[in-house]
Amino acid sequence: MNIGATLLYAIEAVLPVVLIIFLGYFFKRIGFFSEQFVASGYKFSFRVALPCLLFCNVYTIESMTAIDFRTVIYAVLAVCLMFALGVIAVLLFVPDSRQRGVVVQCFFRSNSAIVGISLTEALGGSSALQCVAVLTAFTIPLFNVLAVVALSVFSEKKEGKRGGLSSVNWKRIGINILKNPLIIGIALGFVCLAIRQMIPTNAFGVPVFQLSRQLKVFYTVVEWLAKIASPFMLLMLGGQFTFSAVKGMRRQIVLGTVGRILLAPILGIGIGAFLAKLGLIRLGAAEYASFIALFASPVAVSSAIMAREMGNDDVLAGQLVVWTSVGSVFTLFLFAFVFRMLGIL
Repeated sequence: MNIGATLLYAIEAVLPVVLIIFLGYFFKRIGFFSEQFVASGYKFSFRVALPCLLFCNVYTIESMTAIDFRTVIYAVLAVCLMFALGVIAVLLFVPDSRQRGVVVQCFFRSNSAIVGISLTEALGGSSALQCVAVLTAFTIPLFNVLAVVALSVFSEKKEGKRGGLSSVNWKRIGINILKNPLIIGIALGFVCLAIRQMIPTNAFGVPVFQLSRQLKVFYTVVEWLAKIASPFMLLMLGGQFTFSAVKGMRRQIVLGTVGRILLAPILGIGIGAFLAKLGLIRLGAAEYASFIALFASPVAVSSAIMAREMGNDDVLAGQLVVWTSVGSVFTLFLFAFVFRMLGIL
């Protein structure tokens, strides 16, 4: 394969994502974006635009039978594996209990819903977008549950209160997961997809009722919101970056960053490729692009928010968001280049 063409493919896939994030950071630094604008913009993207994008990605799946649940099960198990490896790593290398849960969270919790979706589309097109939407439907709830476990187990006991998992309000956590806008968008997409499968078809095999035809005005609005979701969310992500002193937490940052952008993709994608060779799961270009989004993207921005709310080291969590994002610029390019050379993408 032509190395120059492969290099161009990797650059064209990764560089636009990086530049949009950088523009968000730049606009914030020069005062064009205010703190309030970035906070409101992120909230709008998370609660409105991104759910619309996920809804459209799920709804446009050809049929429920097109979903490969073996791939979904593997992705879930791989995330759990990274959680276990993160626990082992922090027990060996991170002495501060307030930082352990934060680093564990970095190992398994990716930003597949923001950075990953944009990257997936660039790498694999619309089929990959549908695949990553399905994986997101299962991994986002898992991310939230495992994050609560990690941040609770290693949190220090507060005076007069129980520590660890015994102090967690699991009912409230469950309700918050169900109220997650991304989960709602995906769930509505699956509901509408299931209903579409039951609607009678005409002589041409087309359902007699479709959102895009009978409710064209409303569906168009949803599509327009979906189209702005990825670039606007990336701008807001860059606007949230804050580089601060890392003295005293270099080891934790290196450990979390390596676990997130190197160990997770190498194991997650590598084991998946091995199982595919054995015929246990089926991986094509769409699945590999989705796996890059799931395993190789930086840690989720919401990880820092959750760390602060649960009494962990939110400063470290924020720096892990920054440094995994910066580091992933190079690793995502490397994975895209290598996989293209191998003919996987």
